[in-house]
Amino acid sequence: MLAVAACSHGSGTASDAGVNAALLADQARALLDAKAPIGPRSDALALAESVESAAVREGAGARAAELHTLAARVLERVYRIEGREQDAKEAVLLYRAASHDLAIEGGCDAAERGAYLAGDLARDASVTYAELYRIERRMAAAHGAVPAPALP
Repeated sequence: MLAVAACSHGSGTASDAGVNAALLADQARALLDAKAPIGPRSDALALAESVESAAVREGAGARAAELHTLAARVLERVYRIEGREQDAKEAVLLYRAASHDLAIEGGCDAAERGAYLAGDLARDASVTYAELYRIERRMAAAHGAVPAPALP
């Protein structure tokens, strides 16, 4: 669903796309307010997909990571309310996309949120632990250090 990037055949400019992404991001942030009603599931999913498309168009960097994370958070909220596993699976994938580069602001937070959600989805704390361990290894490799092995 979210892996397909939308192609634009209109006469929009790059600044139009930036304004559109900003408006989508604002709508998504409003939906994340715990007091805000989520509305129809299909509307929330469409919003998440639109934000994700904006992230894909953005490419790489902090803004793309922020948009990936925002789309993931919308899907996570839908999962927490509706309980459909597919929403959580897609959110985990988006958190992974957001945390592709842990050096980018928000990358570590996205990786951590994805790890916890993966564990919640599996209903297994060992999945959370394994995901967090992988993040730790990625961070150590990025900094050129290898963490000490875990105690038995």
